[in-house]
Amino acid sequence: MKIKCGRVEYELNENDIVMYNGACYQLITRRVWKGFNQTVPIISKSKAIKLIKDGLLKEKKLDNPPHESKSIIYYSI
Repeated sequence: MKIKCGRVEYELNENDIVMYNGACYQLITRRVWKGFNQTVPIISKSKAIKLIKDGLLKEKKLDNPPHESKSIIYYSI
């Protein structure tokens, strides 16, 4: 499945994880260089909600999540 984050398209597979932290949806398994720093691509909120409603992104429980909080939700294909 292809998804566009900003001007770049990413091909998502079953290993990619999308994290919702209450404010935005982030593709935490990918890194993008901006200047001298690495950042995480951000998926638009409306696009992520549409993918969840269509059943393309499903909630996933991680054994060792990178960030632990009750408000953080992880999604996968």
